[in-house]
Amino acid sequence: MVDFAATLHTSITTDTQDSRISNTKMRALNHEHIFNYPYAVDNGINLDDILPGLQKEANRLKADNVLIAEVKKLGDLYLEDGDILLHGDYFPGSWLATVGGLKIIDPEFCFFGKAEFEIGVMLAHLKMANQSANIIEKAIDRYKSLAELDTSLCYKFMGIELIRRIIGLAQLPLEISLEKRVSLLNEARELIVN
Repeated sequence: MVDFAATLHTSITTDTQDSRISNTKMRALNHEHIFNYPYAVDNGINLDDILPGLQKEANRLKADNVLIAEVKKLGDLYLEDGDILLHGDYFPGSWLATVGGLKIIDPEFCFFGKAEFEIGVMLAHLKMANQSANIIEKAIDRYKSLAELDTSLCYKFMGIELIRRIIGLAQLPLEISLEKRVSLLNEARELIVN
């Protein structure tokens, strides 16, 4: 997965293409679901229906002005055009294991942006799948051996994806306890604000 992302990011760039894909309407929709909706006080989702006690944790984050300010900055950065082609929705739902090997689907989200967003999303899903810090570091090191990456920014986007998937509309069928979700939310907050 890391090699595919690095190959995509280094082969289709503003240096190799005369024009860039902005995909502004899809990106605006994703921006709403990633950077705004999870933090809206009254977004119409009752997280206690998903897991009792989760709404209280979401409300704590929604009231965190330091976090909200950082999320806004990252959201603005996400909306900026970048120099490399991103898949735009690089998570396990877009990866298929087939007899012929790994396949990547759903390219309709692609745009020219920042690798840190794409890799951060991928890492968040490793984290939610309870992969070790060592595996996450190996993924980062592998990517950095193939392409440039601002690790700090990558971790911030990882935090954004963790929060989005735990308290946002794009819920995953996570089989993790409330305590583990709270731990991930707390870690995500630290990644974003530090």
